[in-house]
Parts: sequence; C-alpha cells; structure tokens
Amino acid sequence: MTSFPIYSVAKVLVRYLPGFMYRHYYTPQRMADLVYCDVLPRGESVQLDLGPVASAQIFLQLINLSPVPIELNSAQMAMQCSGAKIDFVHVSPCVTIPSGMAAQLRLCTSVHEGSSSAIIENHHIPLKAWLTGHMEFSCNVRKFSKALSLSDIQPVLINAHLRKEERHA
Repeated sequence: MTSFPIYSVAKVLVRYLPGFMYRHYYTPQRMADLVYCDVLPRGESVQLDLGPVASAQIFLQLINLSPVPIELNSAQMAMQCSGAKIDFVHVSPCVTIPSGMAAQLRLCTSVHEGSSSAIIENHHIPLKAWLTGHMEFSCNVRKFSKALSLSDIQPVLINAHLRKEERHA
C-alpha cells in the first residue's frame, strides 16, 4: 500500500483550489464591476484638434479593484459630440494593470472633415460629449468584457479658430 504525504496533497490543493474558488466567485460580471473606468479628472482629458488635419484624443483612467492583475486586450469607443460621431480603437499593446492599481490609456484617432465641420457649426452651444464603448480584459482567473457609458464630458477644442476662418474665407 502506497501512502501519500499530507504535504504533497496540501501542495496540490493550494496550487489549484484558489484558481477554482476565484473562477467560481468572480463571475465575468463581478470582474467587470471591479474595474473602474473614467476620463482623467484634471486638465484636458478630451481634446479635439480641429486644425488642417483634425484629430481627437481621450485620456482614460482604469482602476483595477480586483484581487488579481488584469490586462486590457482591446477597447472600442465611440464619442458623440455636437452631432458628430468619432470612433476610437485600441488593440495593442496590452495594458497590464496590477491589483489595486490604476493605469492611464490614451486613445487617438483622426476626425473626418464632415464631423469637424459639424462640431464647429454647433460650437456656439455649450459643447458636451458622450462616450460609449466596449473593453475586453483577461486575467489568470477568466476573460471578461466591460461596457462603458460616460456622459457630460467637456472636450477642449484646439485650433477651432483655423476652421472658422477657413469657413468664412
């Protein structure tokens, strides 16, 4: 009869039991709820450069409140501003966020001519924007996704006077 030392059985349980317990307790929805995402609170976190080559950029803050490190695999965002839709896509490289820490993500894209003209035409109205999106995360417990919806974002217009002068010329 062969006997197994308790130490070897305990070693196997310690290795596999936490992962099993984490997967059981941390459902995809619970993991998504433990990731906080918002635009950076200070400075110019949403910028619309309406110069000759129009572009937009957003600085997002991601806070990992889960007990395990997570990786942001992809992010797809759409911003609605003055009747114009601006799409942002982030696919690589992966952003790793340790447990209990925050990371900053910068998303940049070009703005179409029609969208930048629509923003300038409605510039006399107080400029507000809405950001919706979808993010894919992975960690050693499971893969999960998070939907994002932010409102009352105030973008900063850069070089808007150049576009206005171009329209009036």
